[in-house]
Amino acid sequence: MLNRQFNNRLATAAAFSAVAILGLSLSALSGRASDDRDRDRDDRNDEDRKILIGFREAPVTLNLVRKNRNLVGLGSYIVNVMSDCNGCHSMDPATEFTGNPYLFAPPSLTVRQTKKINPATYLGGGRDFGPFPAPDKSPLHIYSRNLTPDNTGKPEGGHSFSDFTVIMRTGHDFDKIHPTCPPNSAQTATCVPYPFDGSRLQIMPWSVYQDMTEHDLRAIYEFLSAIPCIDTVVEGQKHLRNTCPK
Repeated sequence: MLNRQFNNRLATAAAFSAVAILGLSLSALSGRASDDRDRDRDDRNDEDRKILIGFREAPVTLNLVRKNRNLVGLGSYIVNVMSDCNGCHSMDPATEFTGNPYLFAPPSLTVRQTKKINPATYLGGGRDFGPFPAPDKSPLHIYSRNLTPDNTGKPEGGHSFSDFTVIMRTGHDFDKIHPTCPPNSAQTATCVPYPFDGSRLQIMPWSVYQDMTEHDLRAIYEFLSAIPCIDTVVEGQKHLRNTCPK
């Protein structure tokens, strides 16, 4: 009799313990789920803010026809706020701005100019990075590429998103503009000397951007697809020419 009572009490205590443990577990799971929902909401709110800022900071009129508006806004934020893409992919410092924030506003010596990016050169490429790789000694000059869309509507002169992803992940130069010079030959105005790998973009900092998420890369590509086409003309640099819609 005593054994049965003891066993019953033991079973009851075990049952209560199991219920308590289950309750704590469910509470913990509920708490984690709530935290996850809060983080997801904060992430969405943060991206929404970036999209709004991206549209505010876009220096050109955007073509949103058949575009994902949120991706365009986020892409603009990445290109114009987080990065200085136009700093390399415009013609030169003299034409990058129509209001240059690094200069005083004439005739003032105390007030800087209000920043205003020049839409006529925006992401049109053509910036000369000088002799490469030896300053003042190499015959090769590397120019930044034109990122604006061509008459196909695709950016970078018609590159697909898959091409763009490969470029950003590996630096692969689909245009093959500056191949590696043949072994034991002198550098020319079109090839890069060993050990530089001419199949890779040499100036573009793709190694910095290669670990970006696909979502961010898609946003950049969508934004570049929405900016106006520019036909940048640099003598001797035919690859910068862009076939714009008529």
